[in-house]
Amino acid sequence: MAATSGYQAGIETNVVELSYLAESTWGSLDSDQFQAIRFTSESLKRTKTRQRPGEVPVNREAPAAVTTQIAAGGSVGFSLSYGTFDDWLAGLIGADWGSSQTINGSSGDITLTNLSSTTATLSSTTSGKFTNLTVGMWIRILGFTNSANNDFWLVTAKASAVSLTVRKATSGAPVTETPSGAAAKVRAQTIVNSTLFKSFYLQKKFSSSLWLRYPGCYITRGTLQGSVGAFLSGSFDIFAKDEEKATSDASTGSILAAPTGRVHDPVSGWRGCYFAGVTSGATLTEFSLTFENTAANGEFGMGSESAAGVMPGYLMASGSFSAYFKDSTLYDRFTADTAAATSFISQDADNQAYVITLLNANIVNAEITAGGPNSAVIAKYTFEGNPASTGGTVQIDKLPAS
Repeated sequence: MAATSGYQAGIETNVVELSYLAESTWGSLDSDQFQAIRFTSESLKRTKTRQRPGEVPVNREAPAAVTTQIAAGGSVGFSLSYGTFDDWLAGLIGADWGSSQTINGSSGDITLTNLSSTTATLSSTTSGKFTNLTVGMWIRILGFTNSANNDFWLVTAKASAVSLTVRKATSGAPVTETPSGAAAKVRAQTIVNSTLFKSFYLQKKFSSSLWLRYPGCYITRGTLQGSVGAFLSGSFDIFAKDEEKATSDASTGSILAAPTGRVHDPVSGWRGCYFAGVTSGATLTEFSLTFENTAANGEFGMGSESAAGVMPGYLMASGSFSAYFKDSTLYDRFTADTAAATSFISQDADNQAYVITLLNANIVNAEITAGGPNSAVIAKYTFEGNPASTGGTVQIDKLPAS
């Protein structure tokens, strides 16, 4: 029996594919393979600004309008998964990811030494073993026999290239141990906002012969949120030079498949909120983060409807979280205007994790309210990110599972 044809009035969303290519020159298409991106929704479109002369209409007819500006853009929604949006995060905060740190033991040369219930010294007998690990970086330690040692750790001090002081993220005191052979592993990769300008060339596929292209895409804003019963999700806001119709794929060769990491869930994947590596002690019901390149916009000039360039703006970070109210610890941080590196840790079902940190954040508002009978008192804290004294507003650490 032959399949039925002609049953659809139009193209369904399930066949739409977004892919991108990093631009070497703003608004220009390079010859290279595009990378597919996973998304939950998108609103990319072309927009026109139309103007009319300001003449007095003696005949009671509005003067004819002309197009003075053309641009494109919109929002791309996503669910957080490991490795999928690393390029876009780099574009949002204007930086390059640091080199992936894959540090393995050799002949039992890595030792973790207990200092307290939450801190330890990570040392090595091999010269320069930890040269590329720096204070403020989150790392993952693996391969120890004692499970309490296998955790996320914040580097709080560095005595030398072979000796670090580290603070663990979760409960369970570290145990002094020197794994044998190459068992011990340290993993890290970090990005901190900077001044690099990064743009992308996007394309949207509807069918093999129907495409829309978006040159000169600049990510102006990014959000991430999670809550009870909801997977971690967010969106990227994009300014583009234009929207162009095409009948073919712009990719040189097949489009690269999107990463397949599983979406971060709010139960087993949620590892908590931390101030300077110390747990907040609160049970969160929701959180949200916003990173925005404030005042980013197109640069328009006479003689062309399209933008001649892009103003990248300046990065601002903010957020909020709600938690069950049980004591005044967080409220005291608010009233004392206590600033701290504020981190949120989430991992997927395969234990691949991100740590997202506002390097110098202040709680600027605290709402502690009784919403009604037979319900918990919930406190909502709003915070702002500011530059750290050593530089940087936002840091993201990418920590693999092995």
